[in-house]
Amino acid sequence: MQDDEFETSPDQELDSDQNLSEPQDDINYDTPENDLDESEPVEDVPTEPPFVTWETPEYVSGEKGPGWYIGLFVIAAACIALDIFFLKAYLFTAVIVLATIAIILYSRNTPRLVACSLDSRGLTIDNKLHLYSSFRSFGILDDGKRFSLVLIPKKRFSPGVSVYIPEDLGEQIVDIFGQRIPMEEVKQDFIDRLIKRLGI
Repeated sequence: MQDDEFETSPDQELDSDQNLSEPQDDINYDTPENDLDESEPVEDVPTEPPFVTWETPEYVSGEKGPGWYIGLFVIAAACIALDIFFLKAYLFTAVIVLATIAIILYSRNTPRLVACSLDSRGLTIDNKLHLYSSFRSFGILDDGKRFSLVLIPKKRFSPGVSVYIPEDLGEQIVDIFGQRIPMEEVKQDFIDRLIKRLGI
């Protein structure tokens, strides 16, 4: 009796086959193309032209005559003599020699020009965008030769940003930044003063 309850007629089997062959509209077919579209990055395209653009050298290299190189060798020799006769830490001598060579090589490089621009998002230096929202204030530094725009970051240990600006665009650049973040007085730190004094 139990086997008879599970028997099906040929008509019922035909209906079942037809149901399996019919397309199911409610099935979601995931294709590799859909997955690829979702993972593609979206490019951040500016919606408006920059307010102002300019080019500036990466750094300003001072003029180095024979006297500059003589002074560098005298300082290096004095440090080495101090190490040999008093400190006797010969690793210090090696550091002095390597530092002197590095300074000479660095001083002979010609600074390259970098493109800068200001738009509604922030300051772009050499294709790298620095958002206004990343900085708590800005200032203008006059080192006697050029004006520099100095951006002070919000985060304590984040590096600041400094870039030279042309004098004829200084007022316009200050106005653009002044509408977005406050301005404050900035001064050269010890490292900047030392580099300027050495003329590196």
